[in-house]
Amino acid sequence: MKIYFYNASLVLLFTASIVQAQVFPVNMKCSEVSSNGDITIYWQPSQNTIDLQRYEIYYSFDISSSFNLIANISDLGITQYQHIGANANVMHAYYFVKTITTNGLWVNSDTIASILPVGSIVNQTYIQLQWNALMKTLPSSNDGLYRIFYREENEDWIKIDSTSGLSYIHDVRPCVDRYYKIEMYDEYCKSVSAIVKVDHDIVQPPTPIFDSVSVVNGQIHLGWQEVNAPDVEGYIVYLQDQGIWDTLALIPNFYTTHFIDALNDPSAQSWKYSVAAYDFCGNVSEDMGIPQAQNSIWLNEPAFDVCEGRIRLQWTPYANLSGGLEGYTIYLSENNEAFYPFVHLNASTLTYDFLQAQDKVKYSFFIRANSINPLISASSNVRSLHVRMP
Repeated sequence: MKIYFYNASLVLLFTASIVQAQVFPVNMKCSEVSSNGDITIYWQPSQNTIDLQRYEIYYSFDISSSFNLIANISDLGITQYQHIGANANVMHAYYFVKTITTNGLWVNSDTIASILPVGSIVNQTYIQLQWNALMKTLPSSNDGLYRIFYREENEDWIKIDSTSGLSYIHDVRPCVDRYYKIEMYDEYCKSVSAIVKVDHDIVQPPTPIFDSVSVVNGQIHLGWQEVNAPDVEGYIVYLQDQGIWDTLALIPNFYTTHFIDALNDPSAQSWKYSVAAYDFCGNVSEDMGIPQAQNSIWLNEPAFDVCEGRIRLQWTPYANLSGGLEGYTIYLSENNEAFYPFVHLNASTLTYDFLQAQDKVKYSFFIRANSINPLISASSNVRSLHVRMP
């Protein structure tokens, strides 16, 4: 059996040399972004047993790119650095601190980032916030929570929530400008993100598809299709009066797709309407629905020619019928009996001579505009005439 002997004094000396040669990195703690984009980083020194010479501050705007030396700090009592002109309010910033000893040994700290939040409106119904991590691994002195603050214009900051994640949904209607920032607390300092502004929603909702304007039981009925947009609150019905579009009705219900105009007499004239949608933030369809405006069919008073035994009918044209105008149908009633379709005319015909007039008969008429889509039509007012032969 072989016996080995060790010189304890030599082992102790060698071990001490290793200990004395070790250098420990600073502990990165916080980053604070100023409103002008300057950034201050904070660190805490380690307890080194070797003489230190200086700190070197390295920076990059892209963590996957090379870092550049931006500062040397020989005063080892300094534990923070302000990077002027970092533009950290609009771009990312990453830093690490290199600790260098008097005998040339060096070690790099962990990388710390400025927090740059990004805010966006989703479906015009809520605000989505996202941001980058402060560090890949947070120090034990950090509580691990990102605190979300917001404020409106010229108002104070309000904390709305905290999360350990890197995103947050602010379930609020985006009808005013809002500012957001993220804060993170460490026992040593506080990290503050850049401020992000989320502009209020200005997206105008789509224009409803206007189906028809039809006279039913002496009243004008309007119908349109529901707008497929998540933030639509209701609809506005406009009426053209002497060339000027005025609001006739505000319908505060997204599911209501019809309106009855009980104010205007369909036998007095042809009335022209448009329909627009409005959202929770008050945005209205860009064109107010005017390019799709539709008018009621106005059937004029029937003109009876006694000599020829002819009743002449004349009506106003129908424009913008949903699906396209296929033609007109004249409906006839005799002596208050049920109406029936009497004759079908093409889309360009706006007059008709009824030649079957008989004495002592009450004739009633209305005109129906037929869409190429068989589910859509529009009817005029009803006109009546008692025939009296000489």
